[in-house]
Amino acid sequence: MIRIRSLTLALAPMCLFALGAFLPEGAAHAVTRKVTNCNNAGAGSLRAVVASAASGDAIDLRSLKCSSIVLNGAIVVPQDDLRLLGPGTLSLTIDGNRAGRVFLHNGAGTLYIAKLSVSNGLSLVSAGDEGEGGCIRSLGGTVELWRSRVHGCEAYSPEYTSVALLGGGIAAANVTLNFSSVFENKAGIYSYGGGIYATGTARLYYSEVYGHEVTGDGGGIVANVVDASYSTIRDNTANRGGGIACQRLNLNKSTVSGNRAVLRDFLGGYTENEAGGVLVMGSGHSVVADSTISGNAAFNYSAGEFRAGTVTIYNSTITGNIENYPEGDLWHYYPPEYFGRGALHAVSIRLEGTIVAGNQRLQGVPPYDIASGTVTGSHNLIGHSQVPLPADTLTFTDPRVAPLADNGGPTRTHRLLGDSPAIDHGNNLLNRQYDQRGPGFPRTKGPATDIGSYER
Repeated sequence: MIRIRSLTLALAPMCLFALGAFLPEGAAHAVTRKVTNCNNAGAGSLRAVVASAASGDAIDLRSLKCSSIVLNGAIVVPQDDLRLLGPGTLSLTIDGNRAGRVFLHNGAGTLYIAKLSVSNGLSLVSAGDEGEGGCIRSLGGTVELWRSRVHGCEAYSPEYTSVALLGGGIAAANVTLNFSSVFENKAGIYSYGGGIYATGTARLYYSEVYGHEVTGDGGGIVANVVDASYSTIRDNTANRGGGIACQRLNLNKSTVSGNRAVLRDFLGGYTENEAGGVLVMGSGHSVVADSTISGNAAFNYSAGEFRAGTVTIYNSTITGNIENYPEGDLWHYYPPEYFGRGALHAVSIRLEGTIVAGNQRLQGVPPYDIASGTVTGSHNLIGHSQVPLPADTLTFTDPRVAPLADNGGPTRTHRLLGDSPAIDHGNNLLNRQYDQRGPGFPRTKGPATDIGSYER
């Protein structure tokens, strides 16, 4: 029997946009304790200083001259709240040396990591570990990164028939990334959440999650709620939910791109791969605003699947996602009509000032942009739909947008070409001041707002 041990997803807490009220690095704490050397253990080492600290203390590594602290086993953090203050992500790395994960936080508060890189940890089930959080594990607490990186870690077990691996990079109750990145971590066979696994909320603010692969759900992130602003989730791979798998999603001024859902063999049986960009499994309401979902791939629902709930999408661009056949000769398991249901699916979709067009189907025509459900809203540009659309919908299969690129701001966008039918045909029901790119890029120029996340 398959065991998914200590981390399980709750189903439906309330979810809000988190634009971030984050603690500054200089906030007052009980005691600031200084690390004086770069040794694995002993007086003045990071391990020893953490062991002697009280909850609420700050651990100061900013005066260290070494580029890395190489560990021989995880640093246990028993405190509820602890702050690690580093000199910069490119200046100091806490290196797990694949001798265990880097940090094991047993407290119920927040492990706060500022201006550090955390790398090369290993959670190995066969060595008596739990296979959760290759770099950082905090089962009852929150892991918060400020201008930090977590990368090159792994959760692994050779016993794939009995153990589920959760969070190649971080496994915690809650995870918050502020101006940070989680990238290129690994989770072995039968795995979920290559970068982040959170039983509560994963919050991203000006952050990136990229370069992960799992065999289960959520190549980049698995969480109950994903709440992302000015952030990017890209180039991750999973069986379902190539970029994100969650119960509820709030995506604000962010880009989900280049993620893939691919066919996997689970214990001798192939499971369908769906939702290349985002997989939302809960029955509640999700919101996508001023965002781009582009270049993702799956059998069906290449952009996103809101399986049991509803979604409102404001001023966003959903284009260039690809529905495809299984890899190799596995297409014999399914008839051709099984594939290409559409790029976007939800029980009920409200679209406002949004582009859902220019998505592709590798075999068969037409390439449906909207698969099913009820569509309401106004001022949209939509290509092919399998369901009726609002009366004022502009129906163009080619939205006339440039490739995904750096057009300013923290995330990549699709620039509208000069002959795009989206120009001056949108709305701005949220009364946003800026488009997806943020300050310096007005939401409305000319006689009316453009459709999509980019204002030309």
